[in-house]
Amino acid sequence: MRRWFSQSVFVVLAACLILAGAAPASLAAPPSPAGAVYHVVQPGENLYRIGLRYGVSLWSIAQANGIVNVNLIRSGQVLLIPVPAPPPVPVPRIYIVRPGDTLSGIAWRFGTTVWVITRANGIWNPNLIYVGQRLVIP
Repeated sequence: MRRWFSQSVFVVLAACLILAGAAPASLAAPPSPAGAVYHVVQPGENLYRIGLRYGVSLWSIAQANGIVNVNLIRSGQVLLIPVPAPPPVPVPRIYIVRPGDTLSGIAWRFGTTVWVITRANGIWNPNLIYVGQRLVIP
């Protein structure tokens, strides 16, 4: 009885290991961060080419997917592609000109240039601004 039990346990464990190894590791994709991209590996693809396609390094793809050997990926494997977040869209600010203000002083205060402020506001002469004027500061 004892021998039969130990053989049964061995057979069940072996079957579990075989089934786990036969099933692709990527059947169920892990929960993804917002904006994540998944890629299904096609025959003949490698991490380098996939990285070129998405503009990321093969090392960042390998790290995001727990890949130790970058040369070992399988056709049909689902990879999480760590696409960089887009740069934040700058929100323009409005500044109301006060007595004594100059465009150069305003530009210095906001960390920009006179040229940028004049272009954003359609100002032809940077020496002509008036008190109460609303300026868009990009």
